[in-house]
Amino acid sequence: MPQTIAVAAATPVPEVQVPRVVEAPAPVVAAVSAPAAAPVPASPPRVERAEYVGTWGPTEAACGKRSRRRGYIPATITPERASAGRTICSFHDGRRIGNAWTMAADCAERGRRWSSQVRLVVDGDRLTWTSGKGTASYVRCGKRAG
Repeated sequence: MPQTIAVAAATPVPEVQVPRVVEAPAPVVAAVSAPAAAPVPASPPRVERAEYVGTWGPTEAACGKRSRRRGYIPATITPERASAGRTICSFHDGRRIGNAWTMAADCAERGRRWSSQVRLVVDGDRLTWTSGKGTASYVRCGKRAG
């Protein structure tokens, strides 16, 4: 005899609470872009020329060629160095305070070498050089280039 299988009516399965996954909002990232290029000036900015730059003599007469033959040798000073005759000083670590410039100088003359702190003070067309070897006064030779 055929067996009958009773099928039970489907029982409702209780609803299972599945936790809902909520994604966090993406972090806000500020847009980073390269800084805008600064406008290129039509000409380079003017660099202030140190007033001590030039040729200086112990007297006005010393600036002439004849005086050079008699031992009056003018000093030529640039932002990087000073030279008079066989003496050459290289400047570094310079700074300006008012009308005075101070810098370290490494000097040489005829095989002798020394280092010194140099202070240059300009007053109009007069220059005062002060270092460990003393103080010397000079006048500007020729017109100052502006």
